[in-house]
Amino acid sequence: MSLVIGVRCKNGCSVIADLRNTIKEDGKIIYEDNFEKVVKCDDYLLYNHGYNRIENVDWKQRWQDLTPDDSNPVYKDLLDEMKTKPDKSAYYVFISKNMLYEVAIKVKDGVRITDFLPDDRIVSGNGSKYVDTKKLLENLSKRKCNKVFKNLKQTFNNAYARMSYLSGREFSKRYKVYQHES
Repeated sequence: MSLVIGVRCKNGCSVIADLRNTIKEDGKIIYEDNFEKVVKCDDYLLYNHGYNRIENVDWKQRWQDLTPDDSNPVYKDLLDEMKTKPDKSAYYVFISKNMLYEVAIKVKDGVRITDFLPDDRIVSGNGSKYVDTKKLLENLSKRKCNKVFKNLKQTFNNAYARMSYLSGREFSKRYKVYQHES
């Protein structure tokens, strides 16, 4: 369960991500709001939503093995692993000023990569249905990273309010903003 919004900016990229982690144990669902979904890499930001483990460890311990290439053998291994898990899909988004790829790994569909360029944003996770992308997320690629923070925060808070009004639980009110300037 999550909401992650990534935008390409004039001088890099910015990502806002909720901190929700859902733990399923013995038929019980536990929510923790302390899980960071984004890793800062040398040239881009990388984030995950959906199944967030690789070989039963947090994916962030293996982020160096992930690439924006659907033939990467890690994704096939991950696909095989998810067949025995309750979560049947995982997504990895690679974003920078010049790149916006999503690798989708789904038990039913296999591994697929989508290049979202020339789009300047991607809204990811179960909480994406609550996001209004028409108002605050327009023309952000023409603005610098430090200028888009207010729009990202307002968009996130509006989505949270909409979700709460509809009694949803898809993502946490708590979030973190990441920036990568190039």
